Amino acid sequence: MTAADQILEPTSSIAPPIGELIEIFSKHLPDVEFPEVSASSLEELGCKVAAAHCAVEELQLQLQNARNVHREAEYVLLKKSQSALGYAKVYASDNEDLLSVLSGIQIGKKPRTETARRKARKSTKTQQASLPLPADKQEEEKTQQTL
Repeated sequence: MTAADQILEPTSSIAPPIGELIEIFSKHLPDVEFPEVSASSLEELGCKVAAAHCAVEELQLQLQNARNVHREAEYVLLKKSQSALGYAKVYASDNEDLLSVLSGIQIGKKPRTETARRKARKSTKTQQASLPLPADKQEEEKTQQTL
């Protein structure tokens, strides 16, 4: 398989029109050289692009693995911190100052932002709006719609 064939593979990172051009140069113009352009120079550049693409894919895989390790480490730390906080609160049960400080620590719970509060209120209003109206209200709405 030639470099041009590899570049034309469906899994190639080379754009199809560029791959086709490299193939044309390789098959039909192998000995023709233009200023700074030839079949061999195009093939060489195509191989560099393919190699760089493989390097990117390998690094993305390594990055994903590193993210997984990071997430797992964060989870373990979270669980240990929750246990530590629980133990510390029991230990500090006779020390009001320390217990007060420990009680202010919330591990694993995100504080509710104003935006989250608004969304919760809006969701409640939407749910209330979708509830069926009592029979007397339904009649009143029908009357108003016909007017």
